[in-house]
Amino acid sequence: TPLVAHPERHRYFVQDPVRLRALVEAGAWLQVTVDSLLGNHGPASQSSGEELLRTYSEVVLATDAHNLRRCSGLSAGVAWVRDRLGVERSEDLGARADRVLSALLGRV
Repeated sequence: TPLVAHPERHRYFVQDPVRLRALVEAGAWLQVTVDSLLGNHGPASQSSGEELLRTYSEVVLATDAHNLRRCSGLSAGVAWVRDRLGVERSEDLGARADRVLSALLGRV
């Protein structure tokens, strides 16, 4: 399954959402970065990340852990989703993450 990394931070997806929808309809999942949701990449990325989580079910949360300054951790993202979008959505994202990890480890 193709995974589109942090589309909430790419202006061309925000300005042309049809482009992103086409990728999802073709089978891609979206990877929203926790730091975007927390506002660490600015209000536009935060707003876009929330909108993606509300619009698409095919989403996983991830960190942007290139270094320690860019990694708020997944638990902060799960808490953010739970507080704003509800327990059911946060549990769905957890289950989806388990599927991705299982696939990577060859257990699917």
